[in-house]
Amino acid sequence: FRGGGQRSLRLNDGFTLAEILITLTIIGVVASMTLPAIIQKNTEKTTVARLKKAYSTLSQAYLGVLSNDGSPDEWNLPYYMEDDGGQYILDKFKPWLKIIKDCGTREKGCYSEGNEDTQKETAAKVVLNDGTCLSFKVWQEQCMASFGNVQQVKNICGIIEVDVNCLKTPNKSGQDIFRFFLTKDRIFPYGTALQDSGDLDNPHRLSFAYCAKHKGGLGCTAWVLYNENMDYLRCSDLSWDGKKKCK
Repeated sequence: FRGGGQRSLRLNDGFTLAEILITLTIIGVVASMTLPAIIQKNTEKTTVARLKKAYSTLSQAYLGVLSNDGSPDEWNLPYYMEDDGGQYILDKFKPWLKIIKDCGTREKGCYSEGNEDTQKETAAKVVLNDGTCLSFKVWQEQCMASFGNVQQVKNICGIIEVDVNCLKTPNKSGQDIFRFFLTKDRIFPYGTALQDSGDLDNPHRLSFAYCAKHKGGLGCTAWVLYNENMDYLRCSDLSWDGKKKCK
């Protein structure tokens, strides 16, 4: 130090150590704010892709089922509360699915902890080779249930539930668990614009209006498939005839 003066410690005559530490702190703060959002968006993209694949797999399998066994209204399905109802449907699908684990109507092994399904004991469950969990249940044994006035949501026979990451968390409807109607001639997602939504202030729990209002739920499936996003988790003003993304 010449002339008795002092000079700040510099690294290679560039930034001072203090400046570097301040910069690193700022970078750390920004990263802590943005990384969770980036991770969440990537998780949602993966969920969208896995759900679309599951829907394709199920739709292709159902074509085989219909060709081989006819329509479910011809199967003499058991009453929906009977223990073997879901198993009856699953047995029709088995030849057309790549199953690595069959749990039948048992909960453990194919049903995640905390799964919200209230009729687990009548659902037949399997794990596919890609790590997806499926469960099958009878809704109306004569395929006479309906959720609207158009053909796609009429003649409902059963329910198929898809857990895209199987036993992993969060195990919540609209986040990693999604449901489909099994009708006489197709598999159709919950929550389309064709489906009755109920009262605006108190929408039906199977509708997208409920999904948007509560940021999740059973009626989110169609939105994820057709709009390819899960923005209902962040904003509640989305609708089929209006806004399709948060931004």
